[in-house]
Amino acid sequence: MVSGDGGRLVRLLHLSDIHFKAETAWNARPILRELTYSIGKEVAAGRKPDLVVITGDIAWSGKQAEYKMAREWLDKLWPMLGGLEKDRLLLVPGNHDVDRTKTTGGRSNNRAEISHQPTRRRERQRRGFRSPSSAQQFLSIHAAVYNQFNIQRHLISRRTLKALRAEAFAGWRKVVAA
Repeated sequence: MVSGDGGRLVRLLHLSDIHFKAETAWNARPILRELTYSIGKEVAAGRKPDLVVITGDIAWSGKQAEYKMAREWLDKLWPMLGGLEKDRLLLVPGNHDVDRTKTTGGRSNNRAEISHQPTRRRERQRRGFRSPSSAQQFLSIHAAVYNQFNIQRHLISRRTLKALRAEAFAGWRKVVAA
């Protein structure tokens, strides 16, 4: 790739906010595997990056085990980058990359962490699944029901929305009655 002034442009691979977390590793592994495969396909097609930049939250809570997971994934990713030297990696930490249990005061006076409380509350509610398979079973059923009623409201008029919603409910009643 060459810029207009004859200089070579730099191709970046930018990944952000990966949030490695031991409790959700079962869910993240297939996504990271697919991401690695997809990056490998791009490199094989001639789009090798000159620099890999990982910004934001690498870990979820700055724990050593989370960084170990990140390292294991990077060790799998790096061979897919077509011989890129490891000094071509730039890591920029985020607010989750600090183990707050090792700092004074914990999270009590941290506005950035307090802003995440509603999200954390929802995560605690989802912990009711006893296994990944029960979570997957719920999510597959939930997705089917959700997709039946999920209508992109901002893209259509109120009249069209009412018609689509009536059609969705009619289909739902037919399935439930069967």
